[in-house]
Amino acid sequence: MNLIKLVCKKNRFLDELKLATIFIRSIMKKQNIFFFSMIIFLIFSVEMRSQNQLKIGINELEISYIESYTSPLKIEFIFSGNPKYINYFFSDLEEKIKKKFQKKNIEVSFSYLNNQKHYGSESTVNEHEFSFLLNINNSTVIDEKNGYDRLMKFDFNGQLIPKDNSSAIFSFKSVVIAIHDITNKNEEIVDYLLNKLLIN
Repeated sequence: MNLIKLVCKKNRFLDELKLATIFIRSIMKKQNIFFFSMIIFLIFSVEMRSQNQLKIGINELEISYIESYTSPLKIEFIFSGNPKYINYFFSDLEEKIKKKFQKKNIEVSFSYLNNQKHYGSESTVNEHEFSFLLNINNSTVIDEKNGYDRLMKFDFNGQLIPKDNSSAIFSFKSVVIAIHDITNKNEEIVDYLLNKLLIN
């Protein structure tokens, strides 16, 4: 009889242990879900906060110059990014660059990264002392504004590299917020490039 009681107690103990294990696992699973949800929420909050801190126009994220930087007088602009921007964003930017840079007596020429010439490009590339690599990427609509004056965001980065060297003497990273379409801030972009290049 005592042996039967011991077996019954042991079985009851094992059953209780199983129930306790299931209960603990259930709690841990809920904690994991809660913890994972909190991480997602925090990431989303940080992203939303960073979006809200961006202003309409050019938002400079990084910029660097070498110590011996001197302003260039001859520049070959090399545009890269989505090919659909060749005859849209880049052609508009090109015309504005020509107009403002030539007023400062800076010689300019233009090409695409695969050497495809842009509309109105000049053919004096070999005589130019610096290549200015400009890249536009990740264009997205961040606010439709009910179809009126929507806000668009895109990454805009650049590197100024001497023709006889592979190291950049000037570089920048930025995010541009434009109204309606991505060409809306091209005038401001050209002024930004000019001011950053002509620092001495």
